[in-house]
Amino acid sequence: MFSRLFPLACGSGAVKSALRIIVSGVLLFLVYRSIDVGEAMGLLLRAHPYWVLAAILWIIGSMVISVVKWLVIMEGQGLSISWREAWDCYWVGIFFNNFMPSSIGGDAFRIWRAGKAAGSRPGVFLSVIFERLLALSGLALLGLAAAAFLPGSKVFAAGFLGLVIAGIILAWMVTRGISVFPSCGSIRNRILKHLIENLTAARDYGMKLSLKGSVWIRTLFWSLLFQIAVVMVYVCVFRAIDLRIGWIQASLAISAISAFSMIPVSINGSGLREGAAIALLTPWRVHSEAAATSSFIFGVLLSITSLYGGVILALERMPRKEVAA
Repeated sequence: MFSRLFPLACGSGAVKSALRIIVSGVLLFLVYRSIDVGEAMGLLLRAHPYWVLAAILWIIGSMVISVVKWLVIMEGQGLSISWREAWDCYWVGIFFNNFMPSSIGGDAFRIWRAGKAAGSRPGVFLSVIFERLLALSGLALLGLAAAAFLPGSKVFAAGFLGLVIAGIILAWMVTRGISVFPSCGSIRNRILKHLIENLTAARDYGMKLSLKGSVWIRTLFWSLLFQIAVVMVYVCVFRAIDLRIGWIQASLAISAISAFSMIPVSINGSGLREGAAIALLTPWRVHSEAAATSSFIFGVLLSITSLYGGVILALERMPRKEVAA
C-alpha cells in the first residue's frame, strides 16, 4: 500500500529498520547503565498522577494544534479534507510512528489516506513535507527565543538560528524551488529519486503555497505553538517527579532534545531522547536519574496516547455489523 510512496517504509527498508532497533537498544542500554536504575524506578513509581494526567491532556492539545496546522497548509494548496478525516489520519500516523521502526510509515499512511480523501496524493505528499520542515523551524524558533534570555547560550542560539533558516530554505525548495532540482534520470539514489518524482508531481500545489505568505506565517505560528505544547508536556512530567526547572530553561533544553530526537538513527528517537535529556538538563542541576526518568515518562505517555490511533484503525477494519454491535 505504501511502497509507491515511501519504499523505505516497506520491505526494502528492513535492514535499516533493524539497525534502528539495534541503535535504540544500545543507546538505552548505555543510558541506563550510567544511572542508578533503582533511584530512577523510585521516581517513576512516586510520580504524581494528576501531573501525569495533565501531561496527557497537553499531548492531546498538541495533536489538535497539529491537525489545525495541517489543514491550514492543505487549504493554502486548494485541497479540501474534513476535520474528522484529518484528525483520524494524524492519530493513526502517530500510532505508526510510535510502533513501527521508521516514522516514515506514519507519514506514508497520512499521504495515502488523506490523499484519497482530498483527491490528490501528490498534493498531500507536499503538505506533509512542508509541514515537517516548518515544524523544524518552529521548534528552533522557541529554542532561539529561550537562548536569547539565557547567558552563555550563544552556541545554542547559533544552532537554533541555523535550523530556523534551514527549515525555511528547504520548505522553499520543495515548493517554488522544485524547478532547480536535477532531472530524475541523473539521480542514482532510489530514495532521493522517488522523493523528487513526488515533489515534481506536486509542482502546481507547491507554487500555490509559495505565493501565499499568510500560509507560511500561520504554519510557523502553529508550529511554534506546537513546540510550546511539547514543552508543557515535559513541564508537567517534571512536576510529576517533583523536579523544578524554569520555563525558559525547559524551553531551551526541550527544543534541543526534540531536535536530537529527529535524527533518524533510532526508533522514534528512543535512546537519543534519553541521552540528550541527561546531557542538556544536568547543567541546571537536574541529576541524571531525574532527566532519564522524565524522558522515559514522556516517551511512554506519547506511546500510550498514540494507541488511540490504533483503535481508530482497528475500528475501521472491523466489519460494519461488528462495529454496530
